[in-house]
Amino acid sequence: MLTDKLKKMVRRSTVTRRHVTLHTLVGNGGRARRQDLLQFATDHSEQVFVELLRKPLLMGLGVQAGEIDALDEHHTKVFQQNEVSGKKRPDDPLKDTILPLVNLLRGNNRPKGFFSLGRSNDNDLVLPDYTISGHHAQIHVQSNHYSIVDGGSTNGTFINERRLEPEEKAQLSEEDIIRFGRYHFVMRSPSRLYAILLNLNLEKPIEAFINQLGRADYAALRKYAMAHDEHIFTQLIRHPSLMGSGLFRGTTQTPDGTVGMSTGIFRAEQHQENIKPTELSLFKRMVYPFVKAEHATSPADCFNLGRSEENDFCLPDSTISGHHAVITVEEDQTTYRIEDQNSQNGTAINGMVLESGESKTLREGDKLRLGRFQFTFLYPSSLYAKLMGMG
Repeated sequence: MLTDKLKKMVRRSTVTRRHVTLHTLVGNGGRARRQDLLQFATDHSEQVFVELLRKPLLMGLGVQAGEIDALDEHHTKVFQQNEVSGKKRPDDPLKDTILPLVNLLRGNNRPKGFFSLGRSNDNDLVLPDYTISGHHAQIHVQSNHYSIVDGGSTNGTFINERRLEPEEKAQLSEEDIIRFGRYHFVMRSPSRLYAILLNLNLEKPIEAFINQLGRADYAALRKYAMAHDEHIFTQLIRHPSLMGSGLFRGTTQTPDGTVGMSTGIFRAEQHQENIKPTELSLFKRMVYPFVKAEHATSPADCFNLGRSEENDFCLPDSTISGHHAVITVEEDQTTYRIEDQNSQNGTAINGMVLESGESKTLREGDKLRLGRFQFTFLYPSSLYAKLMGMG
């Protein structure tokens, strides 16, 4: 007879030889088996683990304590949260619940980028609890951005304890707390799950790379990119960045009758439209991710650019106005628009100068000129390629 130790070795050898995919780890109702994920994380690197999951997931936090009205067992029961303590139940049936947001168990007629969630078995993500409606909510995916819509549920959908209106669409971000009925979940990245499963502290927030001027530490950022796969890097930086791409040649003249910190009048060389900016390696090290600093006073959806240190992105150069331009993030969290703020030397996109007050949508790879500086608007994957010398 085989000893217990030998049985474990044989079992582990069998699992190692088997080609593991999410299909083998996800069961009915869209749930991934925590023990299998733990075994896979134990046997593989963070990079391999992230490549397996690739997408965010919902991880169970606990069941809210409260009162449930005794209704017909075929209907959703009205749930009243315990207002005194607001604590979750000591028994934690959700602690092993992991719901990857991946398309696996759907038919050919089901739309992509859409997940239904509820008590009914025909949902993509099934939560068998009578405080959860049959078709409780939907999660939508567009360009790697996730949003959630309550489907008119009895007990509501909450994000960070704010109840959504029926049919209201709300953006989801990592570490958002989501409640369906009495069930609490948190949205997490594969890297975060890997760290939790193995009790590791692998995460380094993007804020750790950014100084008070809004500029990222290029050397540290490149080191992180060199040490990690693109999928992991794009979980660190989830939003676009401005990356320095050149300096235009010309002369700067101080306006007549001004002294001190006035913005200089920049005059580019003749036929500037036919001349590319000078590429300087030092300038290419200027990276400004669209991440709000803790001390920021501007609205969450606005990034101010200029010479003044009050700006989100401070560009300390005499050809940059104190408050040169503003970039606004639209409600969809994917569209970025820039507007010139009546700057001395103007703002241009791909050579086209903006009128004061005119706004224009920024697209991947757009060349943005502020004063004598040129930046490139890059999404995370393109920034990764640049840092790795591939772009």
